[in-house]
Amino acid sequence: FTRLAHEMFDREAEQLDKYDKQAVLAELVKEEAKRQREEQGSKSEGKKVYYFSMEFLIGKLMENYLLNLGIRGIAEEGLKDFGTDIEDINVGGVENCIKFCENRGARLIHFSTTSVGGGQLVQDPSQLRVLDEQTLYFGQTMNNQYISSKMLAERILLEAIAQGRVDAKVIRVGTLAPRDTDGEFQINYLSNSFMGRLRSYWMLGAFPFSGMGSEVRMGPIDTSAAAFLRLAKTPKDCTVFNAINCNSTPMINIILEMIRKGMNIRLVENDEFKAILEKAEQDPEKVQVLQSLLAYQNKRVQKAAYTTEASCEYTTQVLAREGFFWNITDGPYIERFVDSLETLGFFDEDALER
Repeated sequence: FTRLAHEMFDREAEQLDKYDKQAVLAELVKEEAKRQREEQGSKSEGKKVYYFSMEFLIGKLMENYLLNLGIRGIAEEGLKDFGTDIEDINVGGVENCIKFCENRGARLIHFSTTSVGGGQLVQDPSQLRVLDEQTLYFGQTMNNQYISSKMLAERILLEAIAQGRVDAKVIRVGTLAPRDTDGEFQINYLSNSFMGRLRSYWMLGAFPFSGMGSEVRMGPIDTSAAAFLRLAKTPKDCTVFNAINCNSTPMINIILEMIRKGMNIRLVENDEFKAILEKAEQDPEKVQVLQSLLAYQNKRVQKAAYTTEASCEYTTQVLAREGFFWNITDGPYIERFVDSLETLGFFDEDALER
């Protein structure tokens, strides 16, 4: 980091502002990714595929790639030494975009997450709030640095909109999922949190009976992209959207399709699943695969007894007026989805390394 600070800005790392630090961190990630790719390539004579993803160095994906490259802890500690952390960079990136669009007169389309709804501590479930398109903060708990930084970024942007500084929209995204057309997923499928949970259940060979009732609103990336484009072009007064599929899919339907494909996954009681998970946590290699599931499990058992649900009624009506309707992610979609994952080698032993 210090070397790149000198090479890029001819200054000490401590003298950089948060925008410059963001640029240095991005370059550091690219260097490390290249080094690991070359090191891996020297061990194999197989074909090589090169790509550049526009999402590679933004928001949550920055943190995902730091994690997958094995340098997240080093990066966070190092940045703290220089007076900042990853949260500062995530929020700073939004502030930088606001300045850019303000100066250029451009419309800013900011992608956030419905996870900003956080969790709620209530005795009576009837008192639970929902995160709709008119809501940001209502006293929800924030036990995650990523979520709190996304909420802060939203607040900063909404303040800039209210002040008339920028024409912008906030599009909150839920669970992005494989394409509706052929079941293939976006290039970062290995670092996607929901996909990571599926890989975890496969590796553990178990799924708890208590999870059968859980549902997921999957937004296929092709239909989601079509929705995003329509929302981006809406009138100026339309500002915040919860761009999530209004149709939900039972988690058990996906697990059963994986079982039908020959994957050895048993339905087990909670105590047995907990024992299997705890045993897997003792294996350093398995822990890497389990990151998404462990984060999901921790979120469920923390103080916040209820995870805030997101409402998409307003956004669904806006999209309907534009002639857009979400498809149902039913049996045929799930079958294409699982078939594609198998084709990509998603469940192969070396998937995480790749």
